Amino acid sequence: MKRFVFVFVALLVLQILVMGFGLKEIKPGEYYNLSDYERLTGKRITKFNEAPMLKEMVEKGLLPPVEERLPKNPLVVTPVKEIGQYGGTWRRAWYGFSDKWGPNKICFEYPIFRSNAWK
Repeated sequence: MKRFVFVFVALLVLQILVMGFGLKEIKPGEYYNLSDYERLTGKRITKFNEAPMLKEMVEKGLLPPVEERLPKNPLVVTPVKEIGQYGGTWRRAWYGFSDKWGPNKICFEYPIFRSNAWK
């Protein structure tokens, strides 16, 4: 029994160490907090962009600047292929209720990302 507990604890510690040292590179389509992204890539993000609609609201004084709206350690999403552009038209046929996942097929990523780890 003691040997089993020792082996179990040793494997658990080994797994935790492997998980801790496993994050070495940025992967496309993944989410990182700003400090991890900067540490892994060596790049510093000093300028943040926003949608043209939000930029107009900032210019009218309805919203504070984007730097004031962000949390201390914002989420960084790495694009899968390239950074997109605002605007345009999405065209996709939806076959009705038999195409049960139809509305979700137009999005590679979900419009809203929620994680219990966010504080």
